[in-house]
Amino acid sequence: MASAVICALWASTPPASPPRRSLRATTRACYLKASDPERPRGVWIRYTVLKRPGVSLRPLATFSDRVRFGEQTVEIDGWPGMVGHNWGTEHAERWIWVHAAGFPDAPGVWFDVTIGRIRVGRAVLPWIANGALQLERRLYRLGGPAAIRTTAVRETPTRCAFALRGRGVAVRGEVGAREDLAVAWRYSDPGGGEHKTTNCSVASLALTVRPEAGEERILRIGAGAAYELGAREDPPGIPLQPFPDP
Repeated sequence: MASAVICALWASTPPASPPRRSLRATTRACYLKASDPERPRGVWIRYTVLKRPGVSLRPLATFSDRVRFGEQTVEIDGWPGMVGHNWGTEHAERWIWVHAAGFPDAPGVWFDVTIGRIRVGRAVLPWIANGALQLERRLYRLGGPAAIRTTAVRETPTRCAFALRGRGVAVRGEVGAREDLAVAWRYSDPGGGEHKTTNCSVASLALTVRPEAGEERILRIGAGAAYELGAREDPPGIPLQPFPDP
């Protein structure tokens, strides 16, 4: 069984250029202090057929402490981010993860969704979304097997347009990442084989939210979203990191 704890955080401004060399953080990075003034509850993102459940333990949090990369120390003071956990015995055939929090015009809003296509025998099922949107102190659940027909996705390793529905809400969005700020690596499958995963944690995101009761909202954030695509094929234009897994 595979298990992973996800901790993503963002600086207030994106880097001006990609790093010139690879740096490995010390174990101090595992002890960043996460605080959450509004204490949003953990949100279970359930996979009833993916065999890979997950949970957003802290979908909106702030981090403080310091991280050391070799001889370089980075001070972290009030950076927004999230903490999640996933585990299970099988990966989706293809998956997408999008997360954003700390929208400039709506600091209490967060968005967290995973979308997957699973293989059943020789068939690959359509996209199934699971996630949530916290907006104006209301939690909207998104996706689920019942919403397969209304789930639309167009994805590349650095961009994804999607349309999702939930109880009482419809969401359209587009997330994009600069190719030089994305990283790709091999991700071993628990049952053998591998996927190629492309991730950018300084992506931009635009969301159009249409509640059944209320006015349409447009939310935008630059360099404050995470976008990940897991696929079988190599991502064009993004070199795979030279690290095995495991």
